[in-house]
Parts: sequence; structure tokens; C-alpha cells
Amino acid sequence: MKIKFCYLIVIAMICVSGGLGCRPSEDPLAQNSALPSDPNELYPVSAAHEILGQWRFVYFKKYYHLEGQLPAPPVFDAVDLTEPDIIIMKSRLNGREEKGSFVVTFGLLKYEFRPGGSPQPVTQKSACFLANHGKAMILTTETAELVFFRADRIFENSIHGTWRTQENGVIKTMILSEDGEYRMAESAAAGHYRLWPSRFGNAMTVIYQQPPYGAFMAIFLYQLDRDVLTLVPIENLQVISAKAKTWTRQ
Repeated sequence: MKIKFCYLIVIAMICVSGGLGCRPSEDPLAQNSALPSDPNELYPVSAAHEILGQWRFVYFKKYYHLEGQLPAPPVFDAVDLTEPDIIIMKSRLNGREEKGSFVVTFGLLKYEFRPGGSPQPVTQKSACFLANHGKAMILTTETAELVFFRADRIFENSIHGTWRTQENGVIKTMILSEDGEYRMAESAAAGHYRLWPSRFGNAMTVIYQQPPYGAFMAIFLYQLDRDVLTLVPIENLQVISAKAKTWTRQ
């Protein structure tokens, strides 16, 4: 398990660092993907004003992780870009926040910050593309394509509550708070969740810590029918209908 844990941590670090990657998949939100938004033409960012605002991570279009294992989440799952050139990167999972500056050239986002107040600045670059009329931003490195939605596209937490299911005779209790906190009552898994629109239905991204193994993320399609919540897992950008699970509100 130690090997798996170390590997996942490395993946999480790679996803927000590394050099400039190539152009992402021709349509990172394409029809054959399980998690697309509207299939509008992908285009490179050309000026800073195009990406100003609040952005929230929703899924990886492309990532590398151990076969059969959930991918590690990006180190920062929220990015705020404000005038004139301020970038604030946040991790809700561990409360980390880094502030720096950014510059945009055609198809490239370059940013600099001082991690933990270090005297030495860190400079990073990502290819930066927009889709869906500027409502989706794709940051691309050599190893990952991260998809962010504008914060106003994130749904209010309409599925908050205490939910229970039974699997192989074992009862599981999931607690979803109205402010987006996520917790499994029978284990130490805890983190946060985010609801957002996909072409195939409403989706939920869960980012959580699972001691002692580290940080993970999972994505589901969800459907609420009164007091019954159905979650359908998405693995490798494919909807796994055979693993759909129903939860009953308590």
C-alpha cells in the first residue's frame, strides 16, 4: 500500500506542475466522453481578461494513475484570477492557499508564486484553452488535462443530508453537508463534494482523504428522487451503470 500511496502523491504533484503540454484532445469534452459539457469549439486563450474570475476543478480529461485505483486529485482544486494579474490557488481539502501573479500569452498561462512564503519563487506554465463559450477552462501539462468550470456553473448542494445504503450486508452512511463537506460515518474518509452539469446528467466530484492512504477523488452521475439518491460511478471517463447504488435519506 505504501507504493500505491507514494505513486498517487506524485501524480497529484505532476497535475499542477510540469512544463507546457501540447494541445489537449481535439475536444476534451467530446461526445464519446462520459463527462462533457456543451461540445463547442475548443480555442486557446489569447488575453488575460478571457479567464478572469473564479474557477473550480471538476474532472480530469486525461490523467495517469495505477490501474484499478482512484486518481489522486490535483493539489489545488480552485483557482481565482483577478485584475491586474493576481492568481490565488486553493485546496479545500487541506486548507492550503497560494497567491501569486500570472501572465497570458496565446494559448499559455504562466504563473509565479512563493509556496509557503518561500523566498524563492516557483514559476509554472500550462497550456490554457477555453470551451463552451468561455465557461470551461482546460489546463494542459505533458501528463494531464484538468477541466475547470466557472464557479457560477457549480450547482447548489441540493443533495445534502445523511444517506444510507447496504452493501454485502454492511451498512454504509454518507453525510453530505449543505456547505459541501463529505464524510463517511463508518470510516475515516472525509473531504468535500462539488455538483456540476454534464451532458449526460448531473455529476458529482468528491475529493477526500482516506487515512492512511492519502487523497483520492471519485466522480458520479447522480439522480435524486425524493428520499432516494442514485449514484453511478464514472471510471476512466466511462459511466459504469452496473455499479449504480441507491442511498436512502435518513
